[in-house]
Amino acid sequence: MRLFAVRLAVFASAIVGCGETRRQVDESSIYNAVVRNAFASFDCLVVSGHTTIDGYDLKEPDDNRWQGFRDSLATLKQDTYQSFWRENQETQRLKWNEGPSGKQMVVLDADAFRDLASTGTGIMDMCRRFEARYPGGTLFGVSAVGTSEDGRQALVYVRSYTGGSGTYYLLQMSDERWRVVNFSVTSQD
Repeated sequence: MRLFAVRLAVFASAIVGCGETRRQVDESSIYNAVVRNAFASFDCLVVSGHTTIDGYDLKEPDDNRWQGFRDSLATLKQDTYQSFWRENQETQRLKWNEGPSGKQMVVLDADAFRDLASTGTGIMDMCRRFEARYPGGTLFGVSAVGTSEDGRQALVYVRSYTGGSGTYYLLQMSDERWRVVNFSVTSQD
């Protein structure tokens, strides 16, 4: 009778756990891994306080887009890709609790970001104003993070406003630390 009760308890716990297949991840650690990779030479990181992904209609991903991602990010899992597009359906408040050590990090609210990005006569004027306000800094935005169901792979988009490009970063959890394993640079208008 006791063995039956133990088997029943194990079965019941397996059923309860079935609805929770996606493992939670710390988005700050993913963003910090990307920053260590992409912005190591900058002392000051200035980021939009809301997620961004420029240049795409964020409806459900189509097969052509998936194939393009597979061509440039060969180890990208389809569930990571689908999670990325699901998470980026709408702009969200940035979930980045703490920046990397040794870096000054400034998170701009929507009004301050628009003010910095839209005043002046063009991109070069914006870059000069930015450099005067944040010497040694870089201005960028990030997407929400998409993760694999097992929580060991992540995809994030980073848009550099002072560098003029966007990049998709594919990360893998290795030795309990996120590491960039691949990236794909996109052109910007």
